[in-house]
Amino acid sequence: DGQRLRVDGSLVLGRDPAPVSVRPHAALVPLVDPAKSVSKTHAIIDVEGAELSITDLHSTNGVLVVDQHGGEFDLRPGERAVLQPGSRIELGTFVVRVQRA
Repeated sequence: DGQRLRVDGSLVLGRDPAPVSVRPHAALVPLVDPAKSVSKTHAIIDVEGAELSITDLHSTNGVLVVDQHGGEFDLRPGERAVLQPGSRIELGTFVVRVQRA
């Protein structure tokens, strides 16, 4: 939908995200998804130092990471991937683009 989010810590993404025990203070970011392709609590994005990563929170439709060169990587439930500027993340029918500020 063109929404931009600045990542300064941890963000939990989903249709109706709930806090996760590994990051109890993460910001909850609800995604409007009438098709319900995104799980209620789908994935978490973390920034630690200069590293940005995403972890699949055992979502139903998974997380696909497409790197800046077009390489695709499906995360297994609970798996984490480091993201680079220019990467694209697919959460169900949602596409998230990674940019460096």
